[in-house]
Amino acid sequence: MIHAHTITLTPSEIHLAVSVGTLRYVENLRTRRYQGHGLDGDPLQIHILGACGEAAFAKARGVYWNGDIGDLKAPDVGGWQVRTTRRLDGRLIIRTIDEDDAPFVLVRGQCPTFAIVGWILARLAKCPEWLETNGRPAAYFVPASALQPFALYSEHEPPPSLFEEDPRP
Repeated sequence: MIHAHTITLTPSEIHLAVSVGTLRYVENLRTRRYQGHGLDGDPLQIHILGACGEAAFAKARGVYWNGDIGDLKAPDVGGWQVRTTRRLDGRLIIRTIDEDDAPFVLVRGQCPTFAIVGWILARLAKCPEWLETNGRPAAYFVPASALQPFALYSEHEPPPSLFEEDPRP
């Protein structure tokens, strides 16, 4: 059974996340960086959803979220990469180019309520049975059942399970 932490953003937190998502969208227009990875959908809405997921994750951890714009390689929240989906059954998407030692967390939902589902190191997510193309560039679609449960830790205390063995079945 998957236990997710539910986080509800306040109107002020939503406002901040919507602003960050909009700024990211405008920055992509300015630099002519277009929708990557073959993703369909409204790019503005996708940026806003991603920023809301980051804000929810930061709130769950009790850490400051700066909503960084422009540095695509920088972690989203603390040392974590955050991937957000509206799909209630959504899987964590890890790209082949993602840094192997980076921890990735799956967030599901839409404003104002999000669920922090679980996490995995990118290198552990890159296994052949999760590799899919679906007419898009290849990526690993990690099922929620393969993710480590997420405990709420302080900014300076890494999750102890970060050093546990491979969680794959």
